[in-house]
Amino acid sequence: MEAAHTGTSASVRTGTQPDRRFCERPYRQPPAQITNDRTRFSFSIAILKKQIISPAVRDLLGKLKLQLDVDETALFSYLKSYESVSLPMAKAITGKSGEMTSGILAKLEDIQVIKFTGYKQAWSLSEDMVLQIDEVSTDQATDQATDQAGVQETMQATMQADQATKQAHSLSEGIAQQRDKRETESETDQAYMHETMQATMQAQEDKKQEIARLIEGLTQIQIGIIRTCIAPTSTKEIVQSQKLVNRNHIRIRHIKPLLEQGILLMEYPDKTSHPKQRYYLSDYGKEVLQACIEKRMI
Repeated sequence: MEAAHTGTSASVRTGTQPDRRFCERPYRQPPAQITNDRTRFSFSIAILKKQIISPAVRDLLGKLKLQLDVDETALFSYLKSYESVSLPMAKAITGKSGEMTSGILAKLEDIQVIKFTGYKQAWSLSEDMVLQIDEVSTDQATDQATDQAGVQETMQATMQADQATKQAHSLSEGIAQQRDKRETESETDQAYMHETMQATMQAQEDKKQEIARLIEGLTQIQIGIIRTCIAPTSTKEIVQSQKLVNRNHIRIRHIKPLLEQGILLMEYPDKTSHPKQRYYLSDYGKEVLQACIEKRMI
């Protein structure tokens, strides 16, 4: 024992450090993880306070013309989503002491934002505040419906304007196409008319030459018969006008070739020997007669 005491005194006198193995406190285990749901929920609420105060809540407060601080706004946002809030929950939301949280709740009561229900010592939104929130929500829904209607009307008007523009463009294209078509048709018609006129003139010229060649081969008796048959004339009258005697000779030698050439026509073409048979000039025969007159053959 003395040696031990001496050793201790010696260490004190010499300033040497004692052996820590004999001085350290017993080893303590770290505290167990907190499993208290209320504590953990309160902590989460305090951390997420800024998220509770959403832009929609700030916009609602602006429409209600309420000027609240951060803690008051957090309590208002919570009560808007839930029916009531107790003092412990309010403390968790604000992150302040019970006395300070009670003061915040009292202020909200004074401005008639909340009311004390007495049931489970909790607070809820006042009836007047609920009505104001409902009015704002209704007005907001009406504004949204009006905006949507306005957007729809604008879209419809835009679509109608686009459709009208397309129709006008299509109509303009149709008019232009019709104009081009008419111009093309007009040019085609003019070309056709020009070709037709040229063909007609050429046909008339060919016909004149044909008649000229025809009359050169006519006998004087045939020319006389053509002149006589301007009106329907019988064989007897033809013989008398030409001062001839033989009817068969004049019918076969002179009248028949004129019938074959289309200069003369018969009133009874199906019965050549009809007793009342008479002969008259065809349109072609009239042209032959006119050519004979022009050439002074009659």
